[in-house]
Amino acid sequence: LSPEELKDMMSSAFSDIIFVAWKSKDFVSGLRWYNESKQLGIEQTYDMKLNALRCQAPLDAIKAEAMFSQMLKDEKDGTGNSVVGHETYIYLIEALADQKHLQNARKWAIRLRKQEYKLDAITYQKCIEAAVNANAWEDAEDFLEMELRDRVVPTEDTYPKVLKHVAFSKNAMENRVKVAEGWLRRMLNNDIKVDPKVMNYVIDAQKEMGQAERARHWLDQMHRHNIKPDSLSYLLTLQAAAKVGSGEIAEKSMLELQKDLEPTTAHYNAAIEAVGKAYGEAGMKKDKARLLFKQMLVSPKTAP
Repeated sequence: LSPEELKDMMSSAFSDIIFVAWKSKDFVSGLRWYNESKQLGIEQTYDMKLNALRCQAPLDAIKAEAMFSQMLKDEKDGTGNSVVGHETYIYLIEALADQKHLQNARKWAIRLRKQEYKLDAITYQKCIEAAVNANAWEDAEDFLEMELRDRVVPTEDTYPKVLKHVAFSKNAMENRVKVAEGWLRRMLNNDIKVDPKVMNYVIDAQKEMGQAERARHWLDQMHRHNIKPDSLSYLLTLQAAAKVGSGEIAEKSMLELQKDLEPTTAHYNAAIEAVGKAYGEAGMKKDKARLLFKQMLVSPKTAP
């Protein structure tokens, strides 16, 4: 073999070995072979660098980011444009997000979008899930906003994850609940499938804040949008009423519940507490509480 042929053969062999290491998820071995190829002065082909980056990313995404930045500088076509493919961007973005480097992931996502490429729904979901797991509600919202601007249809799990995360954030809770309500309105206004579980997140958050009227508002919205409330929807609304002593909301919610579903002991307990707190006159309080108590006795499933 000529020196040039030998050089090509060695480069190809190392590239194949690193690729096999990456595919078999033996990332440490892949990087060891890559570093050895550099020490031997073997030509670093694009494929070799790419597979080395793929091995590095799961181990240390920040180091992979440095490798990626260098690739962008080195790997250019005849006109000076980078030849690094958008799949490599996505691989790095997912690794950065998974390791909670969310701002870095967002930076590369924005840069990719400037090249008229966009993340797909699965990558956006991975980024959003990583933000939720890191309790970074602003990042979760930023990724979802970016996804919507890209006109990528979110997966069914994406909206609920963001909405639940935002609604129960401990940071400035009242404001966060309003933001969660905003996301819920966007879902409803854009005909995105909303199930009772998603509505319950907002009702539950309102209950925690003692906002019985807002909790009742979202129960009304369920009826308006043909989303059938479940047992928990009513229970959370009744508990919100009990928390602030709203007899009117409790009575209205119990009447609807009795038509739609079978009340449980927990439903009755919350309703009795609400009317007990609501009415100042002892006789009225006693009559309303007694009526609910008698209704409990009708069914063996709601024994006091």
